[in-house]
Amino acid sequence: MELLYFFAEHRNTFFNILQDVVMNIGSELFLMGIICFLYWAHDKHLAVKIGFAYFYSGLLVQGLKIALRIPRPWIIDSKFEPLASAKPTATGYSFPSGHSQTAAAVMGTLFMEIKKTPLRVLFAVLLLAVGWSRMYAGVHTPYDVAAAIVLTLVVVVVLYWLWKKATKESAASISIGNSASKDSFREMTYKLSIILIVLSILSGVYCLLMYRILGLVDYANVSDLVKLSGASLGFGMGAILENRFVRFSTQGTLPRKLLRVLAGLAVLVLLKTVLKLAFSPLGLIGDFLRYTLLILWIMVLYPMLWKRNE
Repeated sequence: MELLYFFAEHRNTFFNILQDVVMNIGSELFLMGIICFLYWAHDKHLAVKIGFAYFYSGLLVQGLKIALRIPRPWIIDSKFEPLASAKPTATGYSFPSGHSQTAAAVMGTLFMEIKKTPLRVLFAVLLLAVGWSRMYAGVHTPYDVAAAIVLTLVVVVVLYWLWKKATKESAASISIGNSASKDSFREMTYKLSIILIVLSILSGVYCLLMYRILGLVDYANVSDLVKLSGASLGFGMGAILENRFVRFSTQGTLPRKLLRVLAGLAVLVLLKTVLKLAFSPLGLIGDFLRYTLLILWIMVLYPMLWKRNE
């Protein structure tokens, strides 16, 4: 708490605004924006890799939140006051930090995949800045931030190693004349998707157990993991369906790409609002289903629509 009190004592208008800006790099909105842009218009493979890093590490981090149930800093110390503008973003339990996990999944994957040194420095700085913003705002302790970053980067590195291993094995198979060699990216995507689907279902059951049966958590603290579980299921299903039936291309002119992304995001925002109204009465099950459908829109339904019109 000493570091949080230090930041609180040195808050000012400039850093408050900077915190508000930097914090958004670890938000759900930023994550969806960057994945949609990459997936729909620039580099589908990179978007898929970021998605797997986010959902695998997210299930781990959010699962730990519910298992450990560590309260926020202002609950631990009633004298401490977090930054008012950041408090609404502090949903669920404190340990580990969800915003730091999101930033680490995105920036960590970009760091591993893009070899240009200036960009790598930028990714590292942005990741550290998100961690700083959560401590500056007083919504997370250094332990929350450090644990989220370390756990997520371990997931990122493991996934990067698996992608590289699959690519090398495919190249070796081709070099010895094996015409039956499968596309390494599609094969690894399929394997990771199956595992993710299983984990997402297990996470959903875990939420129901902790909330409905054992009564250890309330709706507000379990809803983030429920939504993430539904989104993970949608991502895993979407990756399989897209690989098998759609196989869209991100090629096109710059104006066409911009139109594709803007139109898709507009419909996504509208769809998110409509689904929330439709499924909210169903509680946790509704949260699970609507996030599954949102990700399926991103991964399969929207790409299928524009591919038919090409």
